[in-house]
Amino acid sequence: SIEQTNEMARKVEAIISSIPDVEKIITNVGASSEGISSLSTNNSTELLVRFTDKSERSISTDLYGQKIKALLANVPGIKARVASVGMTGAATRTPIQLLLMGTNTENVMKAADMVQTIIKNIEGTSDVRLSTEDSKPELQLDINRQKLSELGLTIGEVGQALQIALTGNDDAKFRDGSD
Repeated sequence: SIEQTNEMARKVEAIISSIPDVEKIITNVGASSEGISSLSTNNSTELLVRFTDKSERSISTDLYGQKIKALLANVPGIKARVASVGMTGAATRTPIQLLLMGTNTENVMKAADMVQTIIKNIEGTSDVRLSTEDSKPELQLDINRQKLSELGLTIGEVGQALQIALTGNDDAKFRDGSD
């Protein structure tokens, strides 16, 4: 959930804030501008980290990126990726991106896995990943509208019931002390 992602983002902020040369952190929970296009999803967060001027520190931003990635490798549930910021102030995207296309999704995924394995074994590569690795499972339902009509239900009612069944409903909460 976005709440869990926000909680994890706070933990990451605390870890990064412990680095002496960190001047400022801007966090965007639920969004990421990496990859081919911007991404908006509950389980991603983008943190922009500003360091003190390079004349005031002994470590480059690239080395800090590696250090941050190593620190976050020990945090369960986190997949950290580091991108330097370009002259325009925007995060530089992945230097090399490959787009695989085909008519059969299964075959494209097999090919993508093969390409990923080959590239990962090239010395000097890092953060080799598939854009589909963060996909979420999808459930498709074929609703029998005749039965729906016979039962006196609408598509909206079924949709609402399914949403509650699949994602829950916390519109109403009762708290008694810490419970």
